[in-house]
Amino acid sequence: MKTRRVLLVDDEVAFTKLAKLNLEKYDCEVRVENNPLQAVAAVREFLPDVVLLDVIMPGKDGGQVLAELRADSALAKVPVLFLTAT
Repeated sequence: MKTRRVLLVDDEVAFTKLAKLNLEKYDCEVRVENNPLQAVAAVREFLPDVVLLDVIMPGKDGGQVLAELRADSALAKVPVLFLTAT
């Protein structure tokens, strides 16, 4: 079975540490980006199979990050799942 590459974008460091540990139990290769301003660059560099993206973050929210991904033809088809605590 192919290892899934997951990019987790969330400004909450404690949450991303816990989520990373849990995803790795299922043989996922996980990269964490806690700075939403670096999210699109992280997608470009890591080329994940899926992005888990927080909705509410300071500086740039998940909707803005998604809009940038969809505007980039090389990244437009990367699946994105939104996360939110509200």
